Amino acid sequence: FFSSRRRHTRLQGDWSSDVCSSDLLDSCETNQTTPSDHPVVFIHIPKTAGTAITNYLAAQCGQKNALPPPFVGDYSIYAGMANRYPFIAGHFAYSKMRTIVPHGRFVTFLRHPIERAMSLYRSWKDPSNLTAHWRQVLDRERLQFFEWVHRSSFEEVVKSGHPFVVSEMSNCLTEYLSTDGSADQNSAYTNLRDHFVAFGLQEEFGRSLAWFREVVAWLGPYGLPYAQENRSQIPRERVSDDVLGVLERLAEVDLDFYETASRLFAERTKTAIDDHSAACRPGKAYR
Repeated sequence: FFSSRRRHTRLQGDWSSDVCSSDLLDSCETNQTTPSDHPVVFIHIPKTAGTAITNYLAAQCGQKNALPPPFVGDYSIYAGMANRYPFIAGHFAYSKMRTIVPHGRFVTFLRHPIERAMSLYRSWKDPSNLTAHWRQVLDRERLQFFEWVHRSSFEEVVKSGHPFVVSEMSNCLTEYLSTDGSADQNSAYTNLRDHFVAFGLQEEFGRSLAWFREVVAWLGPYGLPYAQENRSQIPRERVSDDVLGVLERLAEVDLDFYETASRLFAERTKTAIDDHSAACRPGKAYR
């Protein structure tokens, strides 16, 4: 919902939670896993199907004590704990986690930057997301922002120049994956190519899961219930050329990065099993 990604922190209790409740372990066919010196570390970039992937990983663990603690901006919670869990997931930056979990098997999901921005708006727009709990914990500035979004069109929000909009809709992909947390396309691509065992594209969900299952032995078929995928119920709005231009300027670096990463994905998945049955309800966008 709101990742505060410039600081790579997040608000506690986010409904697109990085750590899933233990009842998820009974929702899918599970495998038994054990803690590992090489845990899977999922870099959850907001609005890239990350909630579905996090819940899928949690459901596959097969052990209720295998769920890692939630990430709420404090990286120190993972220090010395990496070998206690088969996977760790959160809205955290690769630049931080690579030193905390140096032997981790890093994975992530990407999404076309324009589609990601549209999905982000729809998440903000959904009044059901702004629960009584959130109204109590959000500061006044953020609460006013979300209430304004509820009354505003996509065009109005994108063109507003609001600091929250600029922060959350700009070069998110590269900032999460770069070596220093900046929008450095070169280091983000190098890290993705050389230090991630797999990565997915939201637009290629089935093939992405097939690749994940090739490199993570304990992953079984994807069977996550619809309700655990964090899909938005807000209808899409038409995007004008003016709005598209603003979004392209905000995410200029990410657009180039995504195009390059998509070519790398195509190369790396040539030998992957084309298991389209791995995705639930293929053909629908995972928002």
